[in-house]
Amino acid sequence: MLKIKKYRWILIFIPVLGIAVLTASMISIKAYMRVFIQKRYENRLENWILTNKFIPEKSIVFIGDSITEDFMLDEYFPDFSVINRGIFGDTTLGVLGRMNESVYGLAPSKVFILIGTNDLEKTNDSPEIIAGRIIKITEKIRAERKNTKIYIQSVYPVNKTNNKKIKKTEIGKRNNEKISEINKLLEKAADGKTVIYIDIYRHLTDEENNLDIKYTIEGLHLNAEGYKKVSQLLLPYLKD
Repeated sequence: MLKIKKYRWILIFIPVLGIAVLTASMISIKAYMRVFIQKRYENRLENWILTNKFIPEKSIVFIGDSITEDFMLDEYFPDFSVINRGIFGDTTLGVLGRMNESVYGLAPSKVFILIGTNDLEKTNDSPEIIAGRIIKITEKIRAERKNTKIYIQSVYPVNKTNNKKIKKTEIGKRNNEKISEINKLLEKAADGKTVIYIDIYRHLTDEENNLDIKYTIEGLHLNAEGYKKVSQLLLPYLKD
């Protein structure tokens, strides 16, 4: 009994130490991922600066976050010169900061914008502020490339149901109420001539206004069926 009392502090200390080590490891991993993502972001911009000169003028540019980055544009639109300027984890502020590398340096005939969902996760900004920055992106393009047609895609819906396929940690703070608010503001701002709004949102939802489970990997990102649906919806605008 005395031995147990003597070493009781060890029995308490070991689990505490384990938790501390695990916590420190998790912090280290998160810090590493932040650095890795930032470095990856910078490398993409550096590569685009070098490769933009080889891309034909009047190509069609898609700009956005991981949903755009994962969109295999060449395969879905083989008859068009389509350029992917999506970056994993990007936000409206990020896009505003990389217009030279993503748009101006390409002199595109058309630009398709899909951005904003990560703002809902990474910031506490209101739908009005987020929509305002998306509108600012269109204004900057109009100022620099007056002959470029601009298309704003609605921010895509998410699915936060209890379906076993859904990963709620991936969806985070995003919700369809705020997404719908952003989309209403974007639709209102688009004039239908110089800036055209494309309502993808309603074509991806189920009867309960969630991202249809058949179109998603985990509730946020699209699967092959989702991209197939989106490509069908976008094709007429590429042809226009």
